[in-house]
Amino acid sequence: MLGYVKCDEGELLVKHQRLYRAVYCGLCHSIRVTGMHALLPFHNYDFVFLALFRMLVTGEPLSLERDRCFLHPFRKGKQRLCHNPTLAYTAFAALVLTVEKMRDDLLDSDVSFSRRCMIRLTLPRLIRALRRYEKNESQMKGLSEKVAALLAEGRELEKASAELDILCENFARCLSLLFSFGTSGKEARLLSGMGDLLGRYLYTLDALDDREKDLKSGAFNPVLKNGVLPSDKALCQMDLVLSFMLGEMKKILDLVEGEPNLLAICENIIGRGLPATAHPILNPERGDKNERPV
Repeated sequence: MLGYVKCDEGELLVKHQRLYRAVYCGLCHSIRVTGMHALLPFHNYDFVFLALFRMLVTGEPLSLERDRCFLHPFRKGKQRLCHNPTLAYTAFAALVLTVEKMRDDLLDSDVSFSRRCMIRLTLPRLIRALRRYEKNESQMKGLSEKVAALLAEGRELEKASAELDILCENFARCLSLLFSFGTSGKEARLLSGMGDLLGRYLYTLDALDDREKDLKSGAFNPVLKNGVLPSDKALCQMDLVLSFMLGEMKKILDLVEGEPNLLAICENIIGRGLPATAHPILNPERGDKNERPV
């Protein structure tokens, strides 16, 4: 989820922009409340969608409060979402994926020496925070091991040069687990389905984003065939597949009856934010990464 899951703020109503930022600030507050301070330097908007969609599906009540940011103590206080179980869980899920992303980077020969040093200094603190939270919250015990096992399986599949569909399925299982963990019935089905589709979408997009870098370094990438970049026809086909996944995500949103403001933001992320992120990756010659599709 790191780096791709964002909204198109230019298309949001002002009240929705404020709520989106309030959830972001609330997640930052929950990271501190739950003792995961080591995660703060890596806090970003990517995990806001997980919090938004879980609150939308589970019916978590929204409660806002005004508070000063600890990073900007002299600025006027902004609204943030009050600490709640969904934000606490999202902070933990973000910590789990951040730890696994760093472990994956350590195994990547393309990662710079400076980043490797940063990871080796930071990773032990993140793992300690992870274990401490699991110890205090018994219902979370075992989740990080399941995610680590799935991602380790994915790394083995990459070593075996598996097909893109197989690798997408592996990451889809991972996000499906993180989205639906601790839920049951219809809620679990909706959350699991969204996580599954988003996992497939993100893995495909990440592979496309890295295609030129991996071609130069000789690293494995499932979209490279015999060391050749995908043709324009292949990119068009992948664009259609990504669009199909977005369409399926929208169908899942249509099944959810929840808080209208949360629903509007989720619709923006799926209908505008994700396509805006994918557009420059699929069409690098047509604009930079800040260009939005019409």
